[in-house]
Amino acid sequence: MYGMNDPQNGLFEDVLSVVCVCVDNHAITLIIKAAIMAARFSGRVRKRSLKRLAAMDADTKDKEILFLKDKVYQLEMQVSILQKRIQKRQKKP
Repeated sequence: MYGMNDPQNGLFEDVLSVVCVCVDNHAITLIIKAAIMAARFSGRVRKRSLKRLAAMDADTKDKEILFLKDKVYQLEMQVSILQKRIQKRQKKP
């Protein structure tokens, strides 16, 4: 009679393969659930931000737009500077 850990026992290998498939399916299910929860959360955040924006008066919105445009410009400049640095480093042997 063979023991459970004996490689000649097909039952152990069958059980092990079933357990691996169940673990893989469970992991995939958890990943999908996490993606759905993240999408729901981002939707709620976006909805809350839009409500806040709709409640602002026109003058405040204009100031916010100018601030955000300035911030985008600053970030674009930083990206440009960093890209130039990377290009210089790649050219040096």
